[in-house]
Amino acid sequence: MNNRMAFVVLFNAYVRSKLEFASIVWDPPHDIRIEQIEMVQKKFFKFLSWKIFGIDDRLTTNSDVLTRHGACALSTRRSMSSCLYLFKLLNGLEINEVFLDRVNSCFNLGPKRFRKTPLFYLPFARIELFKSSPLYRILSSVNNLNNSDKLDILCTSLNKIKSFFTDCSI
Repeated sequence: MNNRMAFVVLFNAYVRSKLEFASIVWDPPHDIRIEQIEMVQKKFFKFLSWKIFGIDDRLTTNSDVLTRHGACALSTRRSMSSCLYLFKLLNGLEINEVFLDRVNSCFNLGPKRFRKTPLFYLPFARIELFKSSPLYRILSSVNNLNNSDKLDILCTSLNKIKSFFTDCSI
């Protein structure tokens, strides 16, 4: 194991695991909070660039720093964990009857009148608190993936979901 990999393993074990623990529940809805969380990872990879490669990344964007090290943004990883949780829930690999009942009540089983009908029906959110609820966030992110024809969560496997999101991860 080289010096770079040792730093990455330690970061994943001690820092990233804390940043991603229970992210389905606490995933921040506001951009300022997302940036604060992303800044932790960005600072680590900037340090790693300086320590290993001798590159000063102070003026480099977060996406460029992450690309240099082959890492994904933490928001992408949170989306992946949400989609994986929903997949496991729908396929009986995860047991949460209350959440499953709410998901089943959101299935859009009406006639397909439009070309791109969302997979899950989400009522109009009048308050920001409802939009930031785990159920609303998970189902809206799956609707976005399904509408863009990138991924159909009902007709795919667990490995395909992981590979869809982990193309850029370490």
